[in-house]
Amino acid sequence: LTKESSLIFFTVIIGPIFETLIFQIFLIKGFIILFTLFFEALSEVKIDILAIIASSLLFGIAHYFSFYYIFMMFILGLFFGM
Repeated sequence: LTKESSLIFFTVIIGPIFETLIFQIFLIKGFIILFTLFFEALSEVKIDILAIIASSLLFGIAHYFSFYYIFMMFILGLFFGM
């Protein structure tokens, strides 16, 4: 592979895979564990929802370009987290 094709491959294929692993798997599962420890009185469904909201908020902040873009990425994170 050339340098340009390697860059395109990592940007288009590998980057989104790692981003999904981080935000949709590791963070949500981590937040579920954390919220279960701190909010024992909440139901499992509410803890799952809180974990998705927290992960989506970090997803939006990680895609900082403008406030509008953060908001749109937050909404997209909610959609992907469900």
